[in-house]
Amino acid sequence: MHFANFVKLLILVWAILPALTSAESVIGLNIGTVYSSVSSVVEDTTVRKIETIPSYVGISNEGLIVGHAAKEKAISDPKNVAFGLKRLLGLNWEQVKKHAEDYPFDLDEDNGRVVVRFERGNKTFTLVELVSAIIRDLKNTSSHFLDEDIQKAVIAVPAFFTQAQRHAMIEAANLAGLDVLRLISEASAATLAYRINGTDDSLIMVVDLGGGTLDISLVYIKDKTLSTIINGGHNHLGGLDFDNNVMRYYKKKYKEKGVIQHKLRSQVILAKEKLSKADKYELQIECENETIPEILTRTDFDRMNIDLYEKIEQSITETFHHAGFERTIIDEVLLTGGALHTAMIKKLLSSYFGITTQLRVLDGSATTSNGAALLGAALSGNPNLMDYKIQASIAHDIGVETNQKNMHVYHSAGLPLPQNNISVWLNNNEILTVDGQKVINIYEGRNKKKADDNLLVNKIILKEPNCTDTRTKLTIFVDESNIIESSAETFCIKRMTKENIRQLAEEKRAVHRANLERKGTNTPGKTENKFTISFPAQKNYFINTIQVDNEAKTT
Repeated sequence: MHFANFVKLLILVWAILPALTSAESVIGLNIGTVYSSVSSVVEDTTVRKIETIPSYVGISNEGLIVGHAAKEKAISDPKNVAFGLKRLLGLNWEQVKKHAEDYPFDLDEDNGRVVVRFERGNKTFTLVELVSAIIRDLKNTSSHFLDEDIQKAVIAVPAFFTQAQRHAMIEAANLAGLDVLRLISEASAATLAYRINGTDDSLIMVVDLGGGTLDISLVYIKDKTLSTIINGGHNHLGGLDFDNNVMRYYKKKYKEKGVIQHKLRSQVILAKEKLSKADKYELQIECENETIPEILTRTDFDRMNIDLYEKIEQSITETFHHAGFERTIIDEVLLTGGALHTAMIKKLLSSYFGITTQLRVLDGSATTSNGAALLGAALSGNPNLMDYKIQASIAHDIGVETNQKNMHVYHSAGLPLPQNNISVWLNNNEILTVDGQKVINIYEGRNKKKADDNLLVNKIILKEPNCTDTRTKLTIFVDESNIIESSAETFCIKRMTKENIRQLAEEKRAVHRANLERKGTNTPGKTENKFTISFPAQKNYFINTIQVDNEAKTT
């Protein structure tokens, strides 16, 4: 009898053992403007790219089609295929409509939302719905490859993504049936994948120029810790802009002949790829009644895009300026993203950083999704990755609009994440009166002198107590995904408790300490061309857990 029970127990343990010993798989996603990738850790720290597909979504009689099939359809049926969605995601109609003519498909506004209006059936889809279709396709492929129902993901996004763009990406993933554990910057993801086994004490600049966005990060690496010092970039600068500049030139040159736009785009993209190695390429420009051969030289291509080269250099220079560093102290530059294969960009960056700085080109889409997958595995409890840490930082200054239309910054770009429930007592000029209501406008951006140039994150309408002398307490929380949450409460001075008064005094002192620290107390120091980051003592947490002591939490 006892032996029989023992056998039953062994059978039960054997049945549940796989569930006890294997963590739930978490995929890493890189949803790019031109291509999207998915990866997963398949064994220990071995990460594998599962699939890369074109970021195209079209419509057919059966419904939405995604990836290679949609891209092929774009050549013959351009009005029913959408692409370049990533850099439109999270934007409002005013921001999108000035770029609408660059796309062969129709962009429109519907109840305040940006939609793609397909010609077939006059059907409309929001940008979130279309991006969700790409994510769902990658999710289904991963589920089949890993032989399990994938439900969780880490998604790589540009560090300079705004709050609206971050929320839209999460919404798209949720719509596809995924729970987003974390958003990681594309630069951090690429660096993690590249240096997963590296132990160098080095300062690296990551330049990620994809199809639609430029992402720049200064990352300090020591042992198994990646600390992001500052982020920079541009949310509307990438390979599509190079294509559009060349297309505008030929559309203007052959305006009277009726250039077929979607066929011209295919020729320009092919020419761009060929000119990364060749000095010239012959385009076949299809018009309504004839096809015109046109020689495009690399010199012509560079001349048409000189404004973009200048923007890239300006963005890198601004990133150094915000960090307070000189370019000469960079140990290595990682180049990732398809647009960096352009010959002039490599030449420009080599000249910018000098011959003593090593430039290394990575496979952008796959490397980035690999890094996101590594973080996903760590967050799911992979014991082989517990020692790796990513110390992310705030992407944009976060502050409050004043009556003078300035932005009073309370969280500076570059501060470590998360920033847990930082509370401040607002001055009277930071509480606006709009249509008879007391309002706090919270912005993110880099222009402290003009709030209108920054992006509105949240608008808080205050509930005023029945008294004249008040103080308002604002609480801002920024999580590891750079998502901002905020709340505010107004108190009557006469009704404030001793604890409120003590807290008011302490938080004013904390703001003063934070201002001192932003002037240099907590920044890297140079030692023999290497950096020693003077962050507070670190504890052994999972990846992307930020280690701060009690004093740092008040800043």
